[in-house]
Amino acid sequence: MGSTFDYTQEERDRDVTSEHYMKFYIETPIEDIEVVIGDETTEVINVACQIVDPAGDPILEQFVVRMIMFTSDAYDTLDAAMTGVTTAIGTDGFVLEVITTSIDMIIRTDDEGKFDIDFTDASDGGETSFLGFILPNGKFIEGGAILFVDDTP
Repeated sequence: MGSTFDYTQEERDRDVTSEHYMKFYIETPIEDIEVVIGDETTEVINVACQIVDPAGDPILEQFVVRMIMFTSDAYDTLDAAMTGVTTAIGTDGFVLEVITTSIDMIIRTDDEGKFDIDFTDASDGGETSFLGFILPNGKFIEGGAILFVDDTP
């Protein structure tokens, strides 16, 4: 008969993390992410996001969210054309990992469940991409379109 001391450190860490994960999401159900896509100003579009509960109220906790850029509102193809667009975290949140430059990244919210990203297009514009989010509970959220104005003369 085994005891918890028979576990490896990795197994103990996994178990503790799983217990915390289950407890947290049972107590704090995540329903959605509110997305506000700003107007383009000097080649920059700010996208502000807030994690909300089933009642639509902000959840004031840190979360990890995956943000992915797609080519259309079918949300089925990564937007490789967006690699010419640069991203930077705004005033809220933190980029934990960039999986594919500007189109697929892991973001941690601030303590109030918020993050914002600045998208900068140094090309001639005319880019449209669709934001998708994967919430910590696995739910996929369609975030809407980002449209850079074509500023070629």
